[in-house]
Amino acid sequence: MDRSLRIRFALLGGLFLTLLVLSLVLSSFYKATSRVKTLVLPPDVTSCSKDEDCGLTDQIGCCPCGSGGGQAAVNKRMRPQLKAFLQGACRKRVPCVDVSACRSDLAPVCRDNVCTLTTPGRT
Repeated sequence: MDRSLRIRFALLGGLFLTLLVLSLVLSSFYKATSRVKTLVLPPDVTSCSKDEDCGLTDQIGCCPCGSGGGQAAVNKRMRPQLKAFLQGACRKRVPCVDVSACRSDLAPVCRDNVCTLTTPGRT
C-alpha cells in the first residue's frame, strides 16, 4: 500500500507540473496574440470636397480585406500617406486570418467633406 501511494503521488505531481508548464506556455502565447491595437487615422486621409476625390482602399488597418481586414473610402491623394502610416503603426506583425472580407458592391462617395462607402443605388 505504501508503494502504491508513492506512485500515485509521483503521478499527480508529474501531472501538476505538466499542467503548470502548459499553462505558462499558453499564457505567453495569449499575451502575444491577444493585444488589440486601435488605429486612429489622420483626418486628412478621409477628407474630400467632391466624389471624385474619394477612392476605395482594400486595407484600412494592419490586415488587408483579403485577410480579414476592412475596406474604406479614402482621399486618392492621401493613399501614400495612409500606406506609410499603416507601415509605422503595424510594425509588429499582427495575426491576420485567411478569410476574405472584401466586398465588390461598395462605392466611395464624399459626404459632409468625408469619404464614406455606400452601396450603389442607396443614398
